[in-house]
Amino acid sequence: MERMRIAEGKSDAILDIEVVPESRGGQVEDRLVQWGLDLMKSKGISIARLRIEGTNKWKLGVAKDHAFEERYRVYDLARHGTEALPVMPQVSGIRLERQMLKDSSDEEVVWMNDLLNATFMDHFNSVPHTPDRLIGMRDLGRDEYLVTLAMGEGGPAGICLTELSSEFNRQTGSRSGWVVMLGVMPERRGAGIGRLLLTDGMNWLLEKGMDSLNISVIAKNEKAMSLYTSLGFMKEQEAIWHERPTS
Repeated sequence: MERMRIAEGKSDAILDIEVVPESRGGQVEDRLVQWGLDLMKSKGISIARLRIEGTNKWKLGVAKDHAFEERYRVYDLARHGTEALPVMPQVSGIRLERQMLKDSSDEEVVWMNDLLNATFMDHFNSVPHTPDRLIGMRDLGRDEYLVTLAMGEGGPAGICLTELSSEFNRQTGSRSGWVVMLGVMPERRGAGIGRLLLTDGMNWLLEKGMDSLNISVIAKNEKAMSLYTSLGFMKEQEAIWHERPTS
């Protein structure tokens, strides 16, 4: 149950279960799902949400058996290789600024968070976040985060947050990086600012020696899909979000 969603009037929470393979197909799933639904109801939650990786047939079966219905899909995209990106044309009146999140003050983090909220305010199923999210990313983890800002004469036009996890790469033997968030102010969209921000974040990861760049997108966001695929991203897997009433 996410406090920020509740505070914004969203009466939903995430339900997830896992069952060891040898115990599946019996009453264990029924009891776990019902326990989760009952807990949500006791907290005044009216909608249960369930995320399922597209290849998880067992969990898809659980969703069907318990009246969950598909709500939307999220694609995980990846760009493999170290091929240089094409040089992007500059956008008139826009300059890019880079800043490492770990070097940002509390005041700067609050400002970045406000900018992210402003750029995501009209996105599907999005709610405003408090600065605690970015502060935790700055203070509690070992990952490196680059913030790229698109600055214009009238103020900020967009922001991109890119992540490099040395610990994940060490454990998996990979060289992966993630574009975590990309947002452009609604009134500044359509001018190429998003492409400019995205390529800067991608270039930073390539400069760091990464050969697998990753990003997620809601399947129905056709404009974002078109942007990402034009820069070499391809769909690798998908997750399906299901919902049902808790009653």
